[in-house]
Amino acid sequence: MVACCTGYQYDDLRCTSVEGFQLPFGFSIAEKLKADLNRADVVFAIITPMSLKSQWVLFELGASWALGKLVVPVLAPGLKPSDLPGPLAQYPAVNVSNNDAAARMYDSISQVATLLQLEEKRGGRPAAKLSKFLEDFRTWRAATEPGVLEARAFQLARLLIVYRFKLTEHAASIAVQMERHAAALEVDLPTDWRRTLETTDDGALVNEMMRFVGGQLQVLRPRVLKFYEAGWNSMLALQQDDSNELDSVLDSIGIPREAASGRSVLERVNSLNEYFLAIMDRPG
Repeated sequence: MVACCTGYQYDDLRCTSVEGFQLPFGFSIAEKLKADLNRADVVFAIITPMSLKSQWVLFELGASWALGKLVVPVLAPGLKPSDLPGPLAQYPAVNVSNNDAAARMYDSISQVATLLQLEEKRGGRPAAKLSKFLEDFRTWRAATEPGVLEARAFQLARLLIVYRFKLTEHAASIAVQMERHAAALEVDLPTDWRRTLETTDDGALVNEMMRFVGGQLQVLRPRVLKFYEAGWNSMLALQQDDSNELDSVLDSIGIPREAASGRSVLERVNSLNEYFLAIMDRPG
């Protein structure tokens, strides 16, 4: 999502995924985005199937429409205007899969230049950059989204840590969830595993249990093993308060970093947890 305003200066652009245009420190995400959208005249919305599942993107789109901003949706391959939420489904959009994508982008740029009283540049380097953007977007492919079994493997490892270190007041419920995940994955938990995890030690027992379950997954369901390991490593990242380590976890399983949104590592880990819970909650 890119927002800009009248009297444009270099730092008047906001694009949270691009270095130099990200959110400043010292503000909550919601507060700063609200202020930026109030101030903006134009919002370019780069829409992919993944971004349509993001609550933040939907918030920004809805707020932009409600505030009467000029919204230019740019749709990834496979999407159509009717995929946009609410009234925005009736808005004109640039679809990069269409032959007129470049012409439509130039139309939007001309309209924005007039609105913001900017000099429009065409030909040469600007044209080459626009062509490259469209070509890159046309060939863009999202990582395959994990399925229910991958989500269960992630949750099984995560909940094992939650249970072992008493990070919840609902230990009985967590235990039931763990047993359900293990059954769905067709792996066995060690005999009397609850008592094992309740034993005070230096972490050797929980490591042994992780290896016990992981060994079964490696044989029975090798494709979900990395998600099981990611669930464990996400909790280590939380323990170390290491956002870079959490990014490495996301990269290891091909999950976009926006799936773990938030300012703190705790917020990001909770967001990632919600991401996998949403996968398990889908019908069918």
